[in-house]
Amino acid sequence: MKQCSLFGATGVAPGDLLTVPGANKNAEPLNSAQKKFNKLLQQLRAQRQELVQWVEYRHNYNQRLASEYQPLVLRLREKRVAMIRLLDRVLEGSAFGRRERDQLREMLTGMLAELLAEAKDAELEGLFEKHADRSFDAEQRQHLKLLRALASEELGIDVDDYVGGDTPEELAAWLKDQAGTARPAGRAKAGATNHGRPKSDREKSDHAPQARAAEGAMRAVRVVFRKLASALHPDREPDAAARAAKTELMKRVNQAYQSGDLLALLELQLSIEQIDQEALGRLAREQLRDYVRVLERQSRRLREELSEVLAPFVAALGGTAPRGFNPKIVNRALDADIRALKETIRGLDADLLRFRDSRQLIASLSEFRIDDLDDDEWSVAEALPVLSRRRRRR
Repeated sequence: MKQCSLFGATGVAPGDLLTVPGANKNAEPLNSAQKKFNKLLQQLRAQRQELVQWVEYRHNYNQRLASEYQPLVLRLREKRVAMIRLLDRVLEGSAFGRRERDQLREMLTGMLAELLAEAKDAELEGLFEKHADRSFDAEQRQHLKLLRALASEELGIDVDDYVGGDTPEELAAWLKDQAGTARPAGRAKAGATNHGRPKSDREKSDHAPQARAAEGAMRAVRVVFRKLASALHPDREPDAAARAAKTELMKRVNQAYQSGDLLALLELQLSIEQIDQEALGRLAREQLRDYVRVLERQSRRLREELSEVLAPFVAALGGTAPRGFNPKIVNRALDADIRALKETIRGLDADLLRFRDSRQLIASLSEFRIDDLDDDEWSVAEALPVLSRRRRRR
């Protein structure tokens, strides 16, 4: 056996060479198992590359959140608190009529509710109670009561099982999770028929081929592992440098075996020239089918792992990943969010100066109705900057 590095002088990764060679004039065409084996190898390599790409990007994304996005979120909160304090002060004056006071209180309590939902604050809770004539806790309890009633009537979910936090946001998140994991009516439980009785011997026998296939797949991984362990066992190597190299390789072999990573085991075999393309072409069809079953299972695991890594990015884009989803799309969305935050902060800064003059605030309120804002598009906290921009465009 010739020892060689995992990446040779040509720079070609062993996974790129790990295929059953195609047909030529001296060889028979590839059979279905060989074609599927090659297709799965290509698919797995693409999945691994995509997963590595997203894992690496996740680090950069988190760095940008910490250094660029979160500081703007904190600044925006500070500006909103400053606006709340300004509105609280001007409401103590006599420059406003009843209609204008009602409008200001509606906006003020809306902004307070948003900020208190993000984080508790004794000062803001006091202001909420002052202008809403009820405590924020009472407001939360009322929302929880309504949400529980809706969950029971509309979704059919037993909210008595909920043991989470006391905020409507936490209950809503729990309800969403329950709605997504609820078992469809009539679905049979594992190990039973649709009638709830245990499976008969005949029904169990229908699963025997699947059990044998699974055992064959596990055996295929064990065979490859044992061949590698036999060739790379460091205790059999007298040379110290070679023994250290084999020790590192055996760590990788053990890790791949424990995770059932057949692709990594085969790549290791290829790297030490224990197998080659011709050897793969001579594999018995049944053995190749066992390999295919293991690789299919690996592909499913990689898809699940990739979905977990992508979940926060997809959520940041509204819960739906566009076609060709990649880190560039997430970066553009983050850039847009950062620009929007900066624009909102600039608008609030301008309004904090303008609205010190009660006449300018009254002029803005004259164009504004609470129901003009679509809750799905604007938060109440953005109402005043929007008003300001509307006036400047006129």
